[in-house]
Amino acid sequence: MARPNAPRKAANTSAATKKATRQTRESGPATQQNAGVNTNAPASTANEAAITAREKTCQERERVLGEHMSKQHANLVGYKESLLKKDAENKELQKRLAQLEKQIQAQARAQAESQTVKPEEKHAMPPLNMANEPDSEGELERRRVEEEQLRVQIEEEQQAQTQHDDEEREQAERMEVENQENESVAGDTE
Repeated sequence: MARPNAPRKAANTSAATKKATRQTRESGPATQQNAGVNTNAPASTANEAAITAREKTCQERERVLGEHMSKQHANLVGYKESLLKKDAENKELQKRLAQLEKQIQAQARAQAESQTVKPEEKHAMPPLNMANEPDSEGELERRRVEEEQLRVQIEEEQQAQTQHDDEEREQAERMEVENQENESVAGDTE
C-alpha cells in the first residue's frame, strides 16, 4: 500500500513548488514597485522644503516692503504738514514785509513833504535861527535812525525768507533721495 501513495506525494510536492514559484513572481514586482515609491519620497520632501523656503522668503520681502512703504507714507505726511506750516509762515512774512514797505514809503513821503516849503507858507514861516536848528537836526537824525532800523528789519526778514527757501529745497532733495531708495528696495524685493 506504500507504493501507490508515492506518486500522490510527489504530485503534492510539485504543486507546492509551483505555488511557491508563482507567489515569488507575484511578490517580486510588488516589492520593486514599493521600492520605487520609497525612492521618490526623499525628492518630494526636498521639493516641499524648497517651496516652503521660497514662501518664507517672499513673506519676509513683503514684510520689509510693507515697513518701507509705511515709513515712506509717514515721511510724506510729515513733509506735507511741514510744508503747510512753512507756507503759513511764508505768507505771514510776506504780509509783514508789505507792511514795512508801506511804512517806509509813508515816512519817505512825510519827510519829503516836511522838507518842501509850500509857496503859501513861505511868508508865514518865521526866519530860522540858531535855536531852531538843533530841533530840526534832531528830527532828521531820529528819522534816519528809524529808517535804518526799518532797513535792518527788512534785511532780516529777507534773510529769514532765504533760509526758509533753502530749507524747503533741502527737504525736497532729501525726500527725492528717500523715494529713489525706496523704489530701489521695492525693485529688489520683486
